[in-house]
Amino acid sequence: MAKITLGKKPETFVPFPVKFKLPTGEEGVVNVTYKYRDREEFGAFQNSMLNLGDAVSAIKDGKLDHALMYKQVGAGNAQYLMGCVVAWDLDFPVSVETFEQLARELPAAVIAMSQAYGLACTEGRLGN
Repeated sequence: MAKITLGKKPETFVPFPVKFKLPTGEEGVVNVTYKYRDREEFGAFQNSMLNLGDAVSAIKDGKLDHALMYKQVGAGNAQYLMGCVVAWDLDFPVSVETFEQLARELPAAVIAMSQAYGLACTEGRLGN
């Protein structure tokens, strides 16, 4: 059993599996290494994500442009994951472009990865 110590925060959480449904109905799993943040640091990170600046309006001529809206959501997802994912076991680089593609093609993965990070930081729960 590990000895509990305080005041020595790790750089990262231990890698853990994040599960989500693929469009085929099968279960997808990505082993993710996240940057360690305590609750207060996580709160500051959340605040910084809310203050990314003014997003381009998805309303054109009084109508919502759904394609633009989802593009903006994907860009926001990518920035969020870039701020917390250190490594993973996929054969793709950890990059904005990869996360934007992931948001387009496998949105359930992006949601699961974001939720898993929040649970790790706020509850100490590793995995979903």
